Amino acid sequence: MRFNVRHTTRYRYSAPVTLGPQTLRFRPRDGAGQRCIAHTLSIAPQPVGRTEDLDAEGNATEVVWFNGETDRLTITALLTVEIIRDNPFDFLIEATELPVDYGDFGPLLIPSMARVPGKIPAGDPVAKMAARLAEENPNPINFLTALNSEIHRRCPVRYRETGEPFTPSEVLEGGGACRDLAVLFIDACRTQDLACRFVSGYTSPPESGGEPELHAWAEVFLPGGGWRAFDPTRGLAVADRHVTVTASADPQFCMPISGGFSGQAETTIDFDLDVVMTEGHKASYQAAQSQQ
Repeated sequence: MRFNVRHTTRYRYSAPVTLGPQTLRFRPRDGAGQRCIAHTLSIAPQPVGRTEDLDAEGNATEVVWFNGETDRLTITALLTVEIIRDNPFDFLIEATELPVDYGDFGPLLIPSMARVPGKIPAGDPVAKMAARLAEENPNPINFLTALNSEIHRRCPVRYRETGEPFTPSEVLEGGGACRDLAVLFIDACRTQDLACRFVSGYTSPPESGGEPELHAWAEVFLPGGGWRAFDPTRGLAVADRHVTVTASADPQFCMPISGGFSGQAETTIDFDLDVVMTEGHKASYQAAQSQQ
């Protein structure tokens, strides 16, 4: 499966501002069943400097900086990505029962195993749900499949353009956007001492139709399989219908653009997203959305 993506983000400011350094996360992962064939970024105004690097979790980033003032910032990413994994379970798992023993990997996975402090309500309904599913499905793969299906069935998808993810208990009670369902999946996994992290990227068009958007799902670290992805919004294990861009223990480090500006101005953001899929399946879709 090959994805061709054109993703344009526009910031407009009500008065001229001075842009601070901007961290851009648009380069897709290269490896683990995915190949980045091409990646270009067009930026206006033209940066006076730019550098590519890896963040603390190994994600490809680009930092750009500017001189002078501007009343707008436009960033266009052109991406071509080939997905070569068509079986999400093409591995031999080394753990057959929960809890999983991570051995020497344990210290490296601590950030992806810690629940968010101060956001766990009395009674901890997320932990109760996860404990019930773990008791019924002690095999790690069976547990993850059951959890994915439970969230997909139980939590209605509610589109939200902006805002921090809801707390896991809020999502369990009333649903949310794809990022919210991913956060719930992650928290439920962590109650069972499974290392789990947030993922941002692109996906195929939903079967029910609708406008495209950046998509979010989750990855779980499994001995023998490494990081393996599950999408509770779609209720499936991830194979060849998702393009991974960024993965992090903390969702804030998956934002496509991070940075600020100095000056007194209101900001308007809009984006265009085009995705074309080829090889065995063809689909294209477009969206233009704005927010104030």
